[in-house]
Amino acid sequence: HSPAACGPAHPSLRGGTTMRWIVLCAGLCAVPAVVAWVVEGKRKKQRRDALRLVCWKRGLQRERELREAEALAGGEDDDRQAKVLLEGQWESLLESLRRPNMCEATLRCFLKRAIEAHRRTNCLTGVLLGALDSARQRDAVVRSGQPYCGPLHGVPVSVKESYEIEGHDTTVGLGKLCGVPCSATEAVIGALEEAGAVVFARTNLPQTMLSYGCSNPIYGNTSNPHDSARTAGGSSGG
Repeated sequence: HSPAACGPAHPSLRGGTTMRWIVLCAGLCAVPAVVAWVVEGKRKKQRRDALRLVCWKRGLQRERELREAEALAGGEDDDRQAKVLLEGQWESLLESLRRPNMCEATLRCFLKRAIEAHRRTNCLTGVLLGALDSARQRDAVVRSGQPYCGPLHGVPVSVKESYEIEGHDTTVGLGKLCGVPCSATEAVIGALEEAGAVVFARTNLPQTMLSYGCSNPIYGNTSNPHDSARTAGGSSGG
């Protein structure tokens, strides 16, 4: 029999064929989207892996800085001197810094205590080894009889990592900013140095500084020095 003799196809059969075509077309249209999703997933994983590697390298760099600073900080003699300097009054500290060769000695004491605190609490993101040269310059001013460098002559100062210092990363805890050194030093650091202070260390903070805790993926968590189970607070936890 001819198809015409058999009569028209049943509506359910015509509908099934149409639905199969619709599903097939939809599947073909979805292929590029699925491929794009898979490719983007791989790219995101590569970016995450790259950031983890950068953070890991920054951690190694910090440890090298700390070990070098420890070697420069000195030993037992500096311990006795540190007790006098660190437990004294503010006025006595300023007075001692105006004596010959005391700026470098004081900085070594502060540096050693800062690293000891870091070993207990993970409070530092790095140390500025060039600070020793700054302290020596302050000492040279005293020996030459020139006017002091300012009201904070030789005073060691630490600042949180969010302050930009030329040649150093300012990440605020964001991995994507690792390995991106600042091109200039911001005004507040310049003001401290103009007043005679010696900026020698940078301290930890929560990511983007928007937390009452003190932790980020680059430098980890800073604990409370009185109770390691508690936070050091934020955003200036370090």
